[in-house]
Amino acid sequence: MSARSHKIRVGQVEIYAEDTGQGSPAVVWTYEDPYSAVAQIKGHVAFYPDRVDEIAEH
Repeated sequence: MSARSHKIRVGQVEIYAEDTGQGSPAVVWTYEDPYSAVAQIKGHVAFYPDRVDEIAEH
């Protein structure tokens, strides 16, 4: 499940949530189109560490 959100300090983010059937808490989000003042975060992924079991690089 994913959704878009607008964060005041960074701009547009894409939010991904786990579909558990009991509500979907946000797990990770990406900064695909940040404001120019924070352009260095473009393409980065942030996550709640207590909601992620494993991280794999491809």
